[in-house]
Amino acid sequence: MKKIAKAQARGKHCGRTSKLSKEQMGEIRRRSGEGEEKKALAIEFGISRQTLYRIIKV
Repeated sequence: MKKIAKAQARGKHCGRTSKLSKEQMGEIRRRSGEGEEKKALAIEFGISRQTLYRIIKV
């Protein structure tokens, strides 16, 4: 845990890199807001519905 805290203090990113770009996340939010089916969006972008809802929530 201490090593992770030190790395973060140096500005390092710890963890998995995002599968989607910021542009893709914005597109998901926009299209979801327009009423597109969430299941279809999740399949199209290759993510789970849980991940899709987490993106929309932010």
